[in-house]
Amino acid sequence: MRHHAVLVMTMVAVGAVYACSDDEGGPGMQAGGMGGTAGTSGAAGMGGAAGMGGTVGMGGTVGMGGISTIGGGGMPNTVPPTPALPADAPTVACPTEINGSLDTSDGSQTGRHARIPPISACGMTKGFPSTGPDAMNPHLYDVYRFINPTAAPVCFSFTLSDGGVVERGLDAGPDAATPEAGADAAAEDGGAGGPGVSVAPAKYLTAYGTFFPTDLTLGFLGDVGDSLTAPQTMGITVPAGGTIDVVVYAIDVAPAGVGSYGLSCSTQ
Repeated sequence: MRHHAVLVMTMVAVGAVYACSDDEGGPGMQAGGMGGTAGTSGAAGMGGAAGMGGTVGMGGTVGMGGISTIGGGGMPNTVPPTPALPADAPTVACPTEINGSLDTSDGSQTGRHARIPPISACGMTKGFPSTGPDAMNPHLYDVYRFINPTAAPVCFSFTLSDGGVVERGLDAGPDAATPEAGADAAAEDGGAGGPGVSVAPAKYLTAYGTFFPTDLTLGFLGDVGDSLTAPQTMGITVPAGGTIDVVVYAIDVAPAGVGSYGLSCSTQ
């Protein structure tokens, strides 16, 4: 009996515990609470967006074509020819007479003109006659800048004296004006001092808008053509307020060709 009492007390105790754990419990033992429903699994996370591919690199610009070179050696030919006289050079008025002389200390132009007709005259245009007889050799020169200070074009007439040439006929090429050729020409015409022939170093007269001694093709205005005996003359129209460069040069290759000359200018 004693054993039974203990058992009943134990059961009552257990029932008390269950009653305290259930707010709605009635008499007797309450059933155990239902377990909560399983939580819904979280949706899988979105995968990261694929990275943008890098932009294609710009292609290099095409290289500029090479500029002209001097003598094929790869040096850029960017230096323009230099004029014989600067822009602010002193000017010569016309009429005038100049007593000049070609000396070995003078500058040298590259090549010389083919001496062909016509003789330049005011009111006409003469094309560049070429440097066919001699395109490369140096020739001593003097240059003078003449000015027309008036408000109208003026015809300037130039005369070169003591510049007689030493050959006959049209331009005979690079050897025609050598001292030897000159002596032969003089002999054929009756000896030194014969009619129309001078054994003085031959000179030639040209005119330019601006004279570039290393490029005779630039700015050419006129020359004394096929006039092969002194005096040699030419006419050049100078624009209102304009200037021209008048050049006296030696036919012989430098340092030959030195000697005096006379250059005169008159207006019409």
